[in-house]
Amino acid sequence: MNLRFLSSSKSSIDFKVLAVFLAVVFLLGGGARADIASLVLLRPLSVVLAGWWILRLDRAALSRHRWFLLFAGVTFGLLLLHMIPLPPSLWQSLPQRDLVERIDAAVGLGEVWRPLTLAPDAARNALWSLFVPFAVGLGMLRLDGRERRTMLAVVLGLGAMSLALSLLQVFAPSASVLWFYRVTNNGSPVGLFANRNHAAVFLAALLPLATAWAMQQGDEKRAVLKRTALVVAVVLVGLVELVSGSRAGIVAYGAAILASVLLLPTEWKPARRRAKAPPAFLGRPRRSALIAVVAFGALLVALLLLLGGQATALSRLFDSGTGDFRPMFWRRTTAMIGEYFPLGSGSASFVEAYRAGELPGDVMRSYANHAHNDYLEIALTLGIPGILLVAAILAFIVFRLLAAWRIAPVPGSNVRLARAAGAALVIFAGASIVDYPLRVPSLSAFAVVALFWLVSPRSAGRDSS
Repeated sequence: MNLRFLSSSKSSIDFKVLAVFLAVVFLLGGGARADIASLVLLRPLSVVLAGWWILRLDRAALSRHRWFLLFAGVTFGLLLLHMIPLPPSLWQSLPQRDLVERIDAAVGLGEVWRPLTLAPDAARNALWSLFVPFAVGLGMLRLDGRERRTMLAVVLGLGAMSLALSLLQVFAPSASVLWFYRVTNNGSPVGLFANRNHAAVFLAALLPLATAWAMQQGDEKRAVLKRTALVVAVVLVGLVELVSGSRAGIVAYGAAILASVLLLPTEWKPARRRAKAPPAFLGRPRRSALIAVVAFGALLVALLLLLGGQATALSRLFDSGTGDFRPMFWRRTTAMIGEYFPLGSGSASFVEAYRAGELPGDVMRSYANHAHNDYLEIALTLGIPGILLVAAILAFIVFRLLAAWRIAPVPGSNVRLARAAGAALVIFAGASIVDYPLRVPSLSAFAVVALFWLVSPRSAGRDSS
């Protein structure tokens, strides 16, 4: 992949800074835990860059992208409200606070002003975590349409780096130096991440974007190289998905392949318009791609059946017991949503709320760090305001994605990139049903970049959103 644009005089300082910052985020922010040492460097850098971009924002950019400022402002505001100390009479009137009230009385603390959240320290950590995607969004605000489109090469380059590292981890499972985090899935291909599920979903989400990149206009020789690289990426990502044993990753991979096929043109060369015979939805390229996908899928299944009994990671796909803890978490979390209704247990308080409400028969040797369903966890911790915020964001994504599919791809447009970005966001939204991928700094930053691609489908050289 050609990255000479990073040193091009045509690229603004904002583009260069954002490209480097994204690389730093992926190198230092590949895990969702609050005790990752690299966050000590990443978060202050995010705050500094956010402040730098805020001071340089212009009114036109603010007007074009009010949606980002609105969502960011509401999110920051909601988390800040959960950290404001409340009078004892008000705080004690909230649901499920009686246990803390009895503890205060038992130790003689008296009337204590407490915030809405049950976990103030974790809430502060959650607030600081917002600065990584916020800084990336402000950086995207500063770019023009061409630079936002060029940012695709940066993201795909980081994806290629994670894929290459994953392959090294597959072939050298005993080389501990290849795993960057203390708490990780040792022996599994995690790439630049700490968790194999997050790594697998990320690689799957990149495939529609790689397809959009391969379909960009250019000379025929370069187009052949791009399409060859796309095919190689599809094969390698498929193998990594199987070896990782991530069921969410394999489902995401299937969805990504389907989205990639739909992104292909109906014909490789523009056909003349015919009043009575519009282009078929499944033109020759899409039919060929579907046949190739079916054949490749059959090959992967055969490989899975052949090696499933010998490789632990592959055999995990057939082991129904590996995910039994999730339904238990979901049942208890769903019950607690009603117990803390309507404002929730507070920002980032899932661990504390779950411990207080965990049934004796559900106690495990390991603790529940998340609900492994971000929608349930947000409903529990942030209550109705959190539910409305997530619903608004999802509705915005769906609306923009439908709009992108109503626009015909023409030379010079970002329509395919917008569609691919929407597919990547849908993949993350689906993965959030069984996991928490967007709590990872690098993936939250990636999602913000994809949102900016989604809202600017018309022109590569100017903003039209």
